[in-house]
Amino acid sequence: MVDSYLWSSDKKGQQNIRALTVETYKKTYTLAELLIVVVIVGIAAMIGIPQYFKVLEKNQNKQARALIKMILEAEKMNRLKTGKFAPCANSEECNQVLKLSLPQDKWDYSVVVDAPEDSSVTGTIKAQRLPDKRVFELTLTASTMPEEVPKCSMDDGYCEGS
Repeated sequence: MVDSYLWSSDKKGQQNIRALTVETYKKTYTLAELLIVVVIVGIAAMIGIPQYFKVLEKNQNKQARALIKMILEAEKMNRLKTGKFAPCANSEECNQVLKLSLPQDKWDYSVVVDAPEDSSVTGTIKAQRLPDKRVFELTLTASTMPEEVPKCSMDDGYCEGS
């Protein structure tokens, strides 16, 4: 029993009519099956996307901490060479003064030195995230050790994924 017909082409380009039988219809998906698949994919996306962004934020925070430690090491080298720490107002200036290659996309790095000529100088190395103003800080002293962990702070005191 033939329900309807479908135009198709064979390998030689000749057109012929192929009968759509009940067996042909059984090979297709129903609307309900397609909707179930869409719902399952939607639920997986609702669960997966926030987790992805948490991991992404955590990695960005780790990158900022690692770059603060790199700035600390560059400051130590600069202090051995010149006898003082070098202040810099932003990432671009830190790159020039300390001869680094800090990325200038999500974080802005700066070094504030309280007394540039003093040998027991204190200051702060900061990494501030541009969109939400999250700040990682490391206090800079003559005896600062690279093992110290930069502290995270925000206006509301909350640092997710740090």
